[in-house]
Amino acid sequence: MIVERRKQGVWAIVGDDLFRKLVAIGLAILLWFFINSRIMDSETFTLPLVAAEQLQEQGNKRDSSEFVVFLPPGVKKRRFLDGDQDCTTIEVKLSGPRYKIDALKSVPLRLKVMTLLGRKWSREGVDGAVGSESDLENIEISVADIERDIRRDDITIEMIPNRVRMEVQVQDAVTIPLTHSMVVFEVKGGDKERMRQEEAVFFPPEITLIGPAKVLTPHLSRTHQPFQVELSYGPQENSAVARLTVIDGTALGIYPDGDAPQVTMPLNAERLPISLDLPLLLRDKRSDQSVQYEAALKSVPVTVSFAGGLRRLMQGRDPKAQQQWAADNLRLEVYLRDRQSGLPLLPELDLLTWLLPEGTLLHRYPNNEYLLEESLTVTVRVKK
Repeated sequence: MIVERRKQGVWAIVGDDLFRKLVAIGLAILLWFFINSRIMDSETFTLPLVAAEQLQEQGNKRDSSEFVVFLPPGVKKRRFLDGDQDCTTIEVKLSGPRYKIDALKSVPLRLKVMTLLGRKWSREGVDGAVGSESDLENIEISVADIERDIRRDDITIEMIPNRVRMEVQVQDAVTIPLTHSMVVFEVKGGDKERMRQEEAVFFPPEITLIGPAKVLTPHLSRTHQPFQVELSYGPQENSAVARLTVIDGTALGIYPDGDAPQVTMPLNAERLPISLDLPLLLRDKRSDQSVQYEAALKSVPVTVSFAGGLRRLMQGRDPKAQQQWAADNLRLEVYLRDRQSGLPLLPELDLLTWLLPEGTLLHRYPNNEYLLEESLTVTVRVKK
């Protein structure tokens, strides 16, 4: 019989009673899966401890292994502690069916703690609180805080140590509009007198400050000028730009949310004051000129400040050349006008002087490039 079956060939032997052979193979495979699912295994992972803000994390795709604790806005992680010692990593032991442990080993392991998002945080202000220590809280994190997506019934998690403390700082945010009166303007390079502080422009026009909840609001209520700006500019610039900073912000833990506002400061032109002796002319604008007046002085010593092109023109000249140029191009005028009806004609009057250009100077240079440093009055009297 055996010889006859051998003569039938290998395929005949394989095909003989095929159904029972397939059933046997299937049962063997099922038995292997059953036994394999009952084989238990464990693996210890060393994970870095990370704190993250939930809103920021939504836009990030992370593919690294980590033990991440999510915090709500306004709560900032200071450090993780194992007892009294700082720690940056934690060992996590996973136990369960071997095939599941093998699957977890093949991809980055990311354990998430989200229980702190629903916690109530104290933001009650403390009068006179200085520094950030009054806002520190310690929270204990255990296996029970890990999200259920990995903490299944058939996977056991152990933390080594079994608890880790997290030191956090409770913060607050305050948004305030900016005005020039709230800022101390400092000049690192340039003439401070050139600043036009009332015209300073802030972009954006408001600032959001973040800091310890028990320090931020009391500090702002006590300080009328919580900000400062350091400006630097040259003689030819007509504006300066700098970033706003918080005075004592580093020491108090107060900082702007995002980039600090940018300040644009308009500048007056840099001026060169020169002492000159200018001719004085009297212009009589009265309707009745039967009584004549004359100026007490034919020329008046004044200080004229020059800017822009005229500043550059006058800067390289010696005093004698400056005086000659001024005598040829500038003059002082006073105007005699009709007095109100019924008022007696005074024998002596004090009149305000005006600085005026001669000839082409009027069309070549803007009138703000030549100005009297101080207002000046001169005396005119009735001619004898």
